Amino acid sequence: MAQGHSRKVFIVVAGGNPSAEKHFEDTIQRKRTLEEVRRFLPPQEIEILERIYHGSDFIVWGSVPGPMNEVRWEKMTPGDVVLIYNAGRIRFAGEIAAKVRNKDLARFFWREDASGGTWEFMYFIVNEERTDVPFEKLNPLFGYQPNYRPQGFSMINEEAVSNFAQSYGDVLGVLKTLERGEELIHLPSRRQVINAQIEERIERVPTEHDEMQWRLIRLGQLARCDVWVPRHDRPKQYQGHKFQDFVLRDFHQTIDVPRSIENIDVVWKF
Repeated sequence: MAQGHSRKVFIVVAGGNPSAEKHFEDTIQRKRTLEEVRRFLPPQEIEILERIYHGSDFIVWGSVPGPMNEVRWEKMTPGDVVLIYNAGRIRFAGEIAAKVRNKDLARFFWREDASGGTWEFMYFIVNEERTDVPFEKLNPLFGYQPNYRPQGFSMINEEAVSNFAQSYGDVLGVLKTLERGEELIHLPSRRQVINAQIEERIERVPTEHDEMQWRLIRLGQLARCDVWVPRHDRPKQYQGHKFQDFVLRDFHQTIDVPRSIENIDVVWKF
């Protein structure tokens, strides 16, 4: 799978100090409303949010200015996944719906940090799911060290996300599987699928033996006989002719016919 085909995955640390815990409570646990944002955003952005949320409350989060935060925020596109980390666990997971850069709205929601900045790189989340998964369960799946803990606002390496998607599927489904305590199913690789298809085609290539069986089946029919082939040969075909369409479904034994005759390649019954 090409990298561009995988959704990007972002990790947001929500909590860890009193201020961040309050933000977590205010905007993720409690959610926000469209009425709260109307006086801060232009009409076109309000219209986008109305189309997305249809009047429902929503989760919104933001990051403070900084070179890496801005780069990551710029990479966010609708449909990308965001994992919200709090107290060692992934507490929420959802999809990016929209983003805005707005200091006034950020100040309204979260005031300012100690240096006078605010969380102006904002992003709105849809299809959120509450989860309760220790982050340490994700570490080996994304190639992190066992004791890795996310910090601030980060983005998982796109190659690691692509490998994850190939191996396990969508991250939101994986989180639910882990939460239920179920074992992850490792998806077959593209190479494994191709190899299996090749092997299947090879197995289906008619052999000389198949051809001889088919000719004997046809001769038996021309002689107006009932024709039998062993049960394991019935699914075979030759040049588009399926054996099972031309032979008996059941072999009716008589007292003078031994059971072993059922295993003969072709039997004509007069």
